[in-house]
Amino acid sequence: MTYQQCVDYLCGLHRFGIRLGLETMRALCLALGNPEKELCFVHIAGTNGKGSTAAFLESICRHAGLRTGLYTSPHLVDFSERIRVAGVPIGREDVVRYTLKIRALIHEQEDLKNVSFFEFTTAMALLFFIEQKTEIVIWETGLGGRLDATNVVEPECCIITQIGWDHMDYLGNTLGEIAAEKAGILKTSKPLILAGDPTSEAGLVIRKQAEKLGCQVFYPRQDIEGVHLGLRGEYQKENAHLALETCSVLEGLGWTIPVQARREGLEQVTWPGRFQILGQNPNWVLDGAHNAAGIQTALAAWRAEFGTEPEQILFSCVADKDVEAMVHFLDRDDFLVHLVPLLTKRTVQPEQMQTLFQNARIRCHMTVPEALMEAKNDGRSLLIVGSLYLAGEVLAHLHDKAHELGLNG
Repeated sequence: MTYQQCVDYLCGLHRFGIRLGLETMRALCLALGNPEKELCFVHIAGTNGKGSTAAFLESICRHAGLRTGLYTSPHLVDFSERIRVAGVPIGREDVVRYTLKIRALIHEQEDLKNVSFFEFTTAMALLFFIEQKTEIVIWETGLGGRLDATNVVEPECCIITQIGWDHMDYLGNTLGEIAAEKAGILKTSKPLILAGDPTSEAGLVIRKQAEKLGCQVFYPRQDIEGVHLGLRGEYQKENAHLALETCSVLEGLGWTIPVQARREGLEQVTWPGRFQILGQNPNWVLDGAHNAAGIQTALAAWRAEFGTEPEQILFSCVADKDVEAMVHFLDRDDFLVHLVPLLTKRTVQPEQMQTLFQNARIRCHMTVPEALMEAKNDGRSLLIVGSLYLAGEVLAHLHDKAHELGLNG
């Protein structure tokens, strides 16, 4: 099989849909010899900030001399982005090798015949991290926590980032219910580093679960004064604080993470699609904000960065999101909003999104390249938000067309 054939095969596993539950994942791990028991993990759940916090922490650990593994989702441009060792994506030949190995295994066992895309990918990451002799794995949940495929591990500690409204069809209709699902990653006596207001509905639920399991709870309190974060956006300070607090917790568990490594890790981190400046004069910014709280934060970050408001918005999202809540922050009469479908069956069509707007001027497009070109011709600033899938499509297009669009590339 070629690399592309493997990716096509893996994507074909989406036919089994999103499955919350650990029975199949545990059976798969057992068939593979329980690789999850051979690695050291920091497990991360939450609604907003998981990926950035993971990126900060991985960068710090790598600068501390540790051989790191990083597992995140979704990818933006290429599947290999999901699995990284020492900051480098898994090689294409390794994807082929592990796809063939795991595929042969699941074809042999009846209870593995319906392994999902995410379960398969999670198993691949575990095997690769063992082979690469990683010392610490930064392990991000896919959806929720309690029933997420990543929740087969026994971590050194857990991080829960900000909790907000997202995936309500799967996680619950209140912030307390959503928080309870995220808190499902907690393990007996393992420390928790917790973001957000501990007295909020979500905070109280998580703290109650932590108390039940005997998990000591730590809150971000580290100072990053004088550190120039490698990720832009005022909101990234909270994610950096989470990563630094986690370093202190890890040191208490016997890990060595020097102060200089923490500074270098924060300053030299890279994480595409998070308030990523694509061009200036006019300013073009790409942010993977994919829920109402994320979009509100991206708009605030724009004001803090530039002292103005964006003049154009490029927006799209998937159907399992609260589209109306996101539109609420974008429906302004001073915004020109470009709507575009995504290259996924889960996309919301522009015509559907258009009905939710009452004040903004709307332009509907067939493709992302078409929307980007019209935004360029308009000649004014642009904020791109709504989905990490949208961020990926934009980055894939700009890989070849940045010069044509007059951007930094």
